[in-house]
Amino acid sequence: IFAALDLPTLVFTQIGTSFTMNTAPIAHKPGFHLTSSLDINDVRPGLELVKAAANLRQSTLLVVGRNNYQNTAFEGNVFGPVGTKLKFVPGEEYVKCYKDVPLDDGVRQLADETIRRAKAVKEVTPDDVLNAARHYFASKRLLAEHGADGLTTVCLHLCGQVGTPCIGFMRLMDEGVVAGCEADIGSAVTMMLAHNLLGRPGFMADPLVDTAQNLFANAHCNCPTRLDGFDQPPAEYVLRSHHAGGHWVSPQVLWRIGQVFTLARFQRPDLLLVDRAKVVCNYDSPPSAACITNTGSIVEGAEDDPHKVAGFHVLQIYGDRVRKLRDFCQLYRIEAVHSWDERVSFDFEPNCA
Repeated sequence: IFAALDLPTLVFTQIGTSFTMNTAPIAHKPGFHLTSSLDINDVRPGLELVKAAANLRQSTLLVVGRNNYQNTAFEGNVFGPVGTKLKFVPGEEYVKCYKDVPLDDGVRQLADETIRRAKAVKEVTPDDVLNAARHYFASKRLLAEHGADGLTTVCLHLCGQVGTPCIGFMRLMDEGVVAGCEADIGSAVTMMLAHNLLGRPGFMADPLVDTAQNLFANAHCNCPTRLDGFDQPPAEYVLRSHHAGGHWVSPQVLWRIGQVFTLARFQRPDLLLVDRAKVVCNYDSPPSAACITNTGSIVEGAEDDPHKVAGFHVLQIYGDRVRKLRDFCQLYRIEAVHSWDERVSFDFEPNCA
């Protein structure tokens, strides 16, 4: 029966009805997810994999401002076996949406709430936050116009015209809407996977190392606060100036010391980087010259050498979600690899179609 199947297949066997000679051949077989237990309700995690995959296939990601993705073509504008539809729109559409957002009560309420919730406000003014809040409404309008479920933008190319969208993107991610930086499709689709399968957002960041403490560091100026889950209390944050500009607002989100988290990113549509790590510290800027939210961590398997951790714009996701992501990859024939796999580059790289 299994040999005849060419579909993702969930298998349940009650303990005592199959020996390991029966279960071992499919336990790690691509295209299958095995549940061997006493309770049929234990198939729920497998069904969650199926639900997440269906949601990804039915979702559309806007790629704003990068119509030619580093000379990479996606056949049918679809993200490989994941099936997420990619819609490329010019950056001018986003700029127009932003400029059409009035400074009305909704914008003022969001700005006031963002300031009120902050642990502190440094370097930026209330007017800076007010203009930053307009990005939330601009993004919502653009998503609605295109019937899309998330977006990723060439934010730094647009900020000279409209400033950085970090505050608006923070709110979108906290609400479960994918909002990624730098038109990085691999990271944005990984966010979409985390939202649908894990029920929490991911923090996309630039990799660094701390050789004095032997830590892997990750830093970016756009970070969600609902790190424990969309329905959970937010993490503490400080409103700061974006490291590239004095009037551009970014949240410095403070990660919980000792928190176990998962590293993940689609290097290609059929290759997902997955590792486990633990937060050791939050770096402040200055003295750091990196982006505003900046964590230091120990990555399992790279405790002796943080330079083993390759990849770029890899997501940090609260909790140990390694097994669930690997189960998803197995069921849908996506290869799950460690950060130090030879196919994972240290450089920013396009996703191979």
